[in-house]
Amino acid sequence: MTAAVERGWNKFIFSSIHRQLATDWSSIALINPLFIEDKRLFDNYDKLVATFSEISSPQQLEQLQPTYELADNVIVDLLDWQVIPAENIVAAFHGTHKTVFAISKKLKFS
Repeated sequence: MTAAVERGWNKFIFSSIHRQLATDWSSIALINPLFIEDKRLFDNYDKLVATFSEISSPQQLEQLQPTYELADNVIVDLLDWQVIPAENIVAAFHGTHKTVFAISKKLKFS
């Protein structure tokens, strides 16, 4: 974390059981800790920042209701990129004021 802070990173994600560790780090560096709890991401003031959704089929994507989510950000884990193209995720959130983040498990360079 020290190297990341020295390079300008200021947001770090902790599990909710490690709030004290986040507090300790916040006292020595300017960081904004985020906490994961029950597929949701909260800030240091317990404000909902993002929700997580795992999508493994087109039917699950259709059932995802982005307009009803309370958070402005949605983190989507596409369990099988071949079944659900990224374009479908963009289309599902078109017209909402949500920011969508996709989890990537592999790096691919051309």
